[in-house]
Amino acid sequence: MSSRRDHAVSQPSEVSSAEDLETAAILAKADRDCDAGLGLRGQDAATFLRRVLDDARARVALAKRD
Repeated sequence: MSSRRDHAVSQPSEVSSAEDLETAAILAKADRDCDAGLGLRGQDAATFLRRVLDDARARVALAKRD
């Protein structure tokens, strides 16, 4: 059994705003970061994923301020 995810991040067929485009880019980066951490287990995995989530949240907040 493979631990690799085989799903694709859904991309909207039409982006309605620059904010939507930025959010989509942030989510795509977070997805790639998560893929990079798939070999981690236990506390290392939890810590890594928390950092990915915190980074994505910070980037979304920053994009909304601009």
